[in-house]
Amino acid sequence: EDCTKDNEPICLAVGPEGSGFPPTFQGLRFRIPMSNPLESYNAAVSAGILLYEWQRTAEPLD
Repeated sequence: EDCTKDNEPICLAVGPEGSGFPPTFQGLRFRIPMSNPLESYNAAVSAGILLYEWQRTAEPLD
């Protein structure tokens, strides 16, 4: 799924492992698929994956 919607600004916030963000962020979260036996990615790895995907799917600037 695209990381942007209608070319509006976005804010990337990386939450804590385990509990994550409060339920008020429920519809605004991304899930990063993982292979077994990984339990979770740390915050830096998660941010890197999301930034890479955001850049990869972004429309080129003219």
